Amino acid sequence: MTLAKGLQWDYDLGLVSAPIFLVSGTGSADEDLVVSGQQLTDIYNAVPDNVTKVMARRSGADHPDMLTSADGYMTAWFMWLLQNDEDAARAFTGDDAEILSNELYQDQQINIRQ
Repeated sequence: MTLAKGLQWDYDLGLVSAPIFLVSGTGSADEDLVVSGQQLTDIYNAVPDNVTKVMARRSGADHPDMLTSADGYMTAWFMWLLQNDEDAARAFTGDDAEILSNELYQDQQINIRQ
């Protein structure tokens, strides 16, 4: 939100009503420029609680790495929400959602509304 405000790209997260998947890396480009862990948490918390939302940070990955590092989860996200793929949904849903136990990620949070 800080970077967006600096670029005059202000937005209101309270208006988000579609499912949202927030992902970033823990590297210096994300931490020091794009979106720090605290900023990502602030964004996640600002999205209304009645919205399906997921947040995760890829450990050791930097901003440019995220295009490929998070591809599996991005693909699963869209397969679940756009194609109703129940296998893909298991990455995010249920008590044993796969993303929650993936050691390559940290700071995972899930709020699934169905």
